[in-house]
Amino acid sequence: MPSTSKSARRLAAAALAAAAWAPGAVAVASPLDPARVTIVSLPAADASSIFFRLVVGSGSADDPQGKEGAAWFTAHLMARAPVPGGTLAVSVGKDSIAFSGQVARGGFDGWYAAARDALLQPALDPSEVEGVRADQLRTLESLRTSDDALAAEALDALIYRNHPYGHPIPGWLHTAARLTRGDATAFHASQFLKGNVVVGIAGPVTESQLERVRADFAALPDGQPARPSRSITALPSHRILVLERPGADRVTLRIGEPLTLPRFHVDFVPLRIATAAFGAPGMTWARLGADLRFQRGLSETADASLEGSAEAGNPAGWEGRRRESALSIRLSPKPINAKFALKLALADLEDLAGGGVGGAELASPLSAVLQAHELETSGPARALAAAIDETMEGAAGFDERFAAIAEGVTAPQIQAAVQRQITARRVAIVAVVPEAATFVEGLLSSETMIEYPAGIARGTYRARDLDIVGMPARVTRDAIEIVKGEAFFN
Repeated sequence: MPSTSKSARRLAAAALAAAAWAPGAVAVASPLDPARVTIVSLPAADASSIFFRLVVGSGSADDPQGKEGAAWFTAHLMARAPVPGGTLAVSVGKDSIAFSGQVARGGFDGWYAAARDALLQPALDPSEVEGVRADQLRTLESLRTSDDALAAEALDALIYRNHPYGHPIPGWLHTAARLTRGDATAFHASQFLKGNVVVGIAGPVTESQLERVRADFAALPDGQPARPSRSITALPSHRILVLERPGADRVTLRIGEPLTLPRFHVDFVPLRIATAAFGAPGMTWARLGADLRFQRGLSETADASLEGSAEAGNPAGWEGRRRESALSIRLSPKPINAKFALKLALADLEDLAGGGVGGAELASPLSAVLQAHELETSGPARALAAAIDETMEGAAGFDERFAAIAEGVTAPQIQAAVQRQITARRVAIVAVVPEAATFVEGLLSSETMIEYPAGIARGTYRARDLDIVGMPARVTRDAIEIVKGEAFFN
């Protein structure tokens, strides 16, 4: 076989990836086998620890109606079981529950026996119910004290109304307070099925240990959960939810819209690069940060992410990729600058939706996306989580191909993906504000104020700023809803 240089192989891979991911070649996920347990193993004979991870393809989106928070409650009640020799960590997302542990190779068998029983035949100790319920209510109460977390949850509620993503992962205060051990038993029975679970092991695991895990989890009932189809009601125009939190010194803004595509969809990688170019956190070359934070100093935060991807910054700390993603923009201006910041961000978003990302802009966001993805999959724990995600999504090899796919993306492909997926003219907007009436009246007025920080060379931006000031807000009073921040999670 003729030799091939590394750079030539990389270019060939990029060309193949670009061809495979051309517009119209949408990947189709394969479901897990409902009659056979799925095991993912990443052997590493020289490692000192064994990493275990079990992921259930159900999360808060599978909470029964009226029992919002059931997934969180069930998972945390299960994790209260004693596991000698280590811990059984748990995280709950919109579409997944993950149990994980790291154990020294010599202590795995004992730890695993206890963890296996906690997962397959959970005791759901009645004496732990009140403690778990109290933790759940405290979690919800803590969200009220964080403007960023409140805004993030409210954005989900607004863009995913009448959709399973429309409630917080721990539920609502009134539903979480009523959850019982019987609810946890029913949730476990309906969701912990062979066709909805992947078990993963990484490290110096032996073949006999692997076979033991396979045989043990074959005891899971056959089947997959019954899930109704999901539909998202598109907004006819901008909608604004104003949450009043007296005492806040800044306005916390979240702007977003749902994107009904999984991360292995033809448009996902181009959109991830476009989102980085638009609002990569802390980057002076990102449009949003340059305009609002680094050049004008009008917002402490000015970034954007694709919620549902591993790099998305979620202040509530939930883990796990979503089956459906969303564009989410974060801003934190002073109240006097909130209207201008909102208008400038929407203008930047319309520019992105209309023109995409120029070829000359691609290098920095591409590099940032590649670095983020490398971080997401580095180390045995992250590599195992990524391999399980691929298996559950029916996208085997996606992470291995990611760099070649990203490097093969062109500016026209980004523009096409952005135009297919982002509307810009009918987004959801959440504002956490100190005084709701003052904010709303300012938003509806014909005046737009700007208060530049000291030292800003405002003349540099005068022409564009005057354009933004004169731009209509395109918001009507009937498109605005006001809610007391303290009442949102009730």
